[in-house]
Amino acid sequence: MGKSIPQRHSLRYNLRMSIFNGAFTMLGAGIVGSYVPLYLLDGLHASDQELALLNSLPALIGVIAMFVGAFWVSRLHKLKPFAAATTLITRLSYILVAIAPVFGMATAPLVVVAAIAIGNFPQSLSGLAWQSLMAKLVPARFRAEFFGQRNRVITAVGLGGTIVAGAALQMFPAHARRPYQVVFLIAVVMGLLEVWYLWRYHEPKPDTGPKMGPFVWRDLWNRRSYRLFVLASAFFNLGWQLNWPLFNIFQIRQAHATGLWIGLFVIVSQGGQILTYRWWGTASKRRGNLTMLALGSVGIGVLPILAIVSRSLWHLVLVNFIGGLAVAGVNLLLFNQLLATVPKDRKPPYIAGYNICLGLIGFVAPELGVLLLKMLHMDMAMIVSAVWCILAGGIFLTIEDVRRKVRLSFWKKTRPQ
Repeated sequence: MGKSIPQRHSLRYNLRMSIFNGAFTMLGAGIVGSYVPLYLLDGLHASDQELALLNSLPALIGVIAMFVGAFWVSRLHKLKPFAAATTLITRLSYILVAIAPVFGMATAPLVVVAAIAIGNFPQSLSGLAWQSLMAKLVPARFRAEFFGQRNRVITAVGLGGTIVAGAALQMFPAHARRPYQVVFLIAVVMGLLEVWYLWRYHEPKPDTGPKMGPFVWRDLWNRRSYRLFVLASAFFNLGWQLNWPLFNIFQIRQAHATGLWIGLFVIVSQGGQILTYRWWGTASKRRGNLTMLALGSVGIGVLPILAIVSRSLWHLVLVNFIGGLAVAGVNLLLFNQLLATVPKDRKPPYIAGYNICLGLIGFVAPELGVLLLKMLHMDMAMIVSAVWCILAGGIFLTIEDVRRKVRLSFWKKTRPQ
């Protein structure tokens, strides 16, 4: 009884630190992620191919990082110092993004892409360590409710940062570079605060037992629930991520969105996420992660169609709001379902295996999106993405149906006669 009170206190403390840590993540990394595409297209006059590389090249670097991290992180006795150090390196890479124009306007876009890509190596290692740390610190029965609440709070904080950044950028000419540089340097400061709160986690005493060996790669696909989830998630993410560069090109080049409009798109998207995180978490408890993932996938699939039939920037505001509703569920449920399918004693390698698959998808998908844009033009490329995501929703639903039938069959066989 005497040990339970400190454990409960440590859990509450870690949950609070996780919210502060996530809030500064949203302020720093969120702002950079929102405005780097606009910085490239308007400020640095990047090409469509360079914008596609902004999505695909970091994903390729992330795959390499996952191969390293699968063995490295699985051997760590303490995860917090490693997560803090790799996060710090990532946030410092924003300095290179800010100073890219000093290398000359011809090479500045590639410098930005390279900085984001190289920074994704420590970021991927950090993400793997953080996910494993959260799986260790947050009991399974609390995850859906806590991560729903956490995502709602940190998204609200990120929304405020986006409003301020968007309003500040709107005060300057669209092609001005200096305001973006200042915003990205402020993001570095937010990153330092993010690392500070990450360092304050209370990590339990390390397990001094033997760590995982390379043989785990032969075992990854033996876990049926994990295998089916990874394949379904990879299929969905290919359809979803191929429209990421398309949406940026559509909104900035074809709809002529300025910094203020981009900020407004992010604000309403995050607002939609804030409104529905709790609902997605509650609904997943009743219906299951996979059933709700099917609904979220269909919601993602509707977005490209809504975008291409829009007739004004205000219509795109509504599209981004609807997108926020769907993205909230997809992000929350993919993470929760991943944790539900990995074995308790082998979290890092299984999480790394999942991230490697998604990293390969993240490398291929943006390039496929730009290729479809050249071959089919914008409308048809968006429709391909829409149909793909809707089909993925059907796959998630099918897996859930099979899982329930297997569970029911097992219950009938083991029920006393």
